[in-house]
Amino acid sequence: MSIAATVQQALARAGVVYEVRGHTATESLEAAARTCGVSFRRFVRGVLLKGARGPLLVVLPLSRSIDFQAVGKLLGRRPVPASADETAAVFPDCDPGTVPPLGAAYGIETVVDPSVYDSEDLCFEPGVHDMVVHIRRSGFRRLQAGARVAGCAQATSGLQSGTAGGSGSELRVPEGIDLDSMVASFTPAP
Repeated sequence: MSIAATVQQALARAGVVYEVRGHTATESLEAAARTCGVSFRRFVRGVLLKGARGPLLVVLPLSRSIDFQAVGKLLGRRPVPASADETAAVFPDCDPGTVPPLGAAYGIETVVDPSVYDSEDLCFEPGVHDMVVHIRRSGFRRLQAGARVAGCAQATSGLQSGTAGGSGSELRVPEGIDLDSMVASFTPAP
């Protein structure tokens, strides 16, 4: 199997250097990132939303979640997630459940969270569940020509999944919290 034709054409038109790597088919982007040994902050995803003016693609790292309030302020409307059928209609050459983060290639209004560009090397699912595209930040920026860059994502709280090669989870403890004392208070004395 190969990557989605629209993604392939967008990569060729932009003239960017990239590498396609195959992997065992996965059911989620988190599993794909783990399988490929890529941190969630470097794995870029697209989330299709719908609003009054049609579809909107939000592009963000896998390590972050959509800030619906911020997106609503940016657009002057509150978007909602697109259904599976709506997503399939917008991405007809992609496997069900895949959303390449290349809105312009599909003629979709796109907002890219600036945190996408925090990493020099990025990867994304190119419309199939068994491959990823590895690309430099500069090449990904070229693919996003015409997209709006604006804060539309927020850090997830609590357990952060996706440390490649480890257990898959890391705990981020907020400032001022003494985790050792908390654990000791729940541990029975000998």
